[in-house]
Amino acid sequence: MNNAPDPVACPGGTCRIDPLRLRKARQGGIPAVSGEVKSGIMIFTKSECPICVKAKEVVDSFLADRPEIRLVVHDLDTVDGLVEASMRNTLEVPTILVLADGREKSRWEGRAPAPGELASALGG
Repeated sequence: MNNAPDPVACPGGTCRIDPLRLRKARQGGIPAVSGEVKSGIMIFTKSECPICVKAKEVVDSFLADRPEIRLVVHDLDTVDGLVEASMRNTLEVPTILVLADGREKSRWEGRAPAPGELASALGG
């Protein structure tokens, strides 16, 4: 049984990630999953984060009629999710990234983007 402290704490509704825990996860020889999305949307979430649920719903609704846009969700309850968060300098959940050609075009932290913001970030 793992008694390590939770790497993401949400006191008062603000979810922050413990950078020390991220660094330790990254140094553990865990293969990075970075690069699995060159273009599309990447979301970092955690199960106890109510804002994350709303952010995921907004993105899912936006993508419902846009099957060409790739979506990857990283769960920060997992080591792989923590490693990817570390590689993307993500210290808050939810974090939503819009990527194009492997580069970050837009980022929202701690909130769900409006559909218009997503459309604008994706060029339409």
